[in-house]
Amino acid sequence: MKVAVEGGACCREDAEMLKGKEEMESVAKLAEGAATTAAGLALNDLAARSALLRIVLRRTALGEKCELLANLVGALGDDMRQLAKECRASGIDARSSALWSLLEHQDQYEAVFERNRRVEVQQLTPMVIYQCLSRRNQLFHAGWTVIVGGSREVTGGYGEPAWESRIWLQPPTGVLREYSGIGREMARALYREMKGFSFQGVDTLGHDTPHPAERISFNDMIARFEEEGTLPLIASTEHGPSWDAFTNLSVEDPDACRALFDEKGRYRDTSTGFWASLDCERYDDAAGEWYRAYAIADATEASCIGCGCRDSSPCWLNVDGKCDTCQWVRVDHAAGRGVCSECRELESSWDAGDRVPRIAAFDEQGRMVELGTNESKNSARDDE
Repeated sequence: MKVAVEGGACCREDAEMLKGKEEMESVAKLAEGAATTAAGLALNDLAARSALLRIVLRRTALGEKCELLANLVGALGDDMRQLAKECRASGIDARSSALWSLLEHQDQYEAVFERNRRVEVQQLTPMVIYQCLSRRNQLFHAGWTVIVGGSREVTGGYGEPAWESRIWLQPPTGVLREYSGIGREMARALYREMKGFSFQGVDTLGHDTPHPAERISFNDMIARFEEEGTLPLIASTEHGPSWDAFTNLSVEDPDACRALFDEKGRYRDTSTGFWASLDCERYDDAAGEWYRAYAIADATEASCIGCGCRDSSPCWLNVDGKCDTCQWVRVDHAAGRGVCSECRELESSWDAGDRVPRIAAFDEQGRMVELGTNESKNSARDDE
């Protein structure tokens, strides 16, 4: 039995040695004819060292791996960051090399390579803005500049202290504007600020994770949006080749992506089975028809004249440790106005006929509508 175990161990070791030899030969073959620049030489060296690391890890007992990683991972990560600096200086990108897939710690390279990299954007979309914010790129579009730099302490929506990245928006003319917090909604807000209206194409950006204080999971939040009919897009899948091709088209050619949908906001690729809907519908492959998982009310959405909350985005409250939402104490869905339970001080004004919102709001096209101005007040007096 002992001989058999030793023999089995030898066989496994021989197999590992053979696999390691093949991996090193593969690296050497790819490295043949590589550039002799500093970046090219560093790339070759890192590919070989990454291969050696994988070979050693496969042959090392689990209990010994922690010490091994402490000795090797840090050095490889540092050199991947140095490779990024060499590539930036040389005007090349190691990710286009055949050796890239063999490298370990690619995230270390990308963090350094992308930071403050100038990106000229011709086709602006919220997705492009979000990608540039996440990578800390410098985005340039039609005279506008978006830069991520520094951080600041803020008070979160639930009174908690937090640190957020600073975002600087420089218009073609005018004063530099400061924002904070990298997120999908921030990307949409910056798009509205730069273009003057909401994105009219197919929005594949998705949603930010809900705040922990809201006590709702991401999936439950998406289900709620679908029930309310406010999801901008529902697709058969959000991963894989079909989804990647679809999202790439939505970024590179928004008009072509929008043209895929019919007058009812439906799109289905019969060759792959991939489908998407702009109207909160799903496709049943077995029945061959579109349907809605939830019945959507046909009433006009109302917004509070005090805080601006809406039917689809009410105030989130913490009631006895449980998540809850505000309720309408006054509402006129035909007029699209109301007073929520968090703005009860406006009940008397509402009863007196006041319907003028106290804050700026956005119309259906995402354009800011300055309400409560002299023009609005004059109109109210004329009605009286």
